[in-house]
Amino acid sequence: MEETHRHQAAAIYGTIISGSVMAAAPQDSVVTVVVLVLVTVFVYWLAERYADLLGAYTLGHRLTRADIRHSLSEGLPMIRASYAPLIVLVVAALLGADTPTALTIAMSFTVLWLFLMGFIAGRRRQMTGWPLVVVTASAGLFGIVLMVLKLSLH
Repeated sequence: MEETHRHQAAAIYGTIISGSVMAAAPQDSVVTVVVLVLVTVFVYWLAERYADLLGAYTLGHRLTRADIRHSLSEGLPMIRASYAPLIVLVVAALLGADTPTALTIAMSFTVLWLFLMGFIAGRRRQMTGWPLVVVTASAGLFGIVLMVLKLSLH
């Protein structure tokens, strides 16, 4: 249960990071956006994993290779979460959308994806009614804020 929670949190975080980069990225090239998202998510993943390992080390825990492997793999959902919005971005471009349009399509997908992840998180906690609505809307709100950011920047 705890591991599922951490993986889901990392996936939501990775999606928000991807959306943030797409919102602020220059709109001249899909390739540039893809590279920026992947590099940024990788740096965030590496920083988070480093902080996790450093925290364990400073608490006196002697780190083994297994600890390091586990910590690194525990954060992989953050990286994997960036794939879905990027796939939508690339497919939109391959289908003929210009870069700004492809970004809008990918950002719209990201908003819906965040709503869905919030809903799934709530259902896993067996939420119904207003609590489920609040959890779903809270996750989706991040995406809406990112879309507003994109529209205000470009």
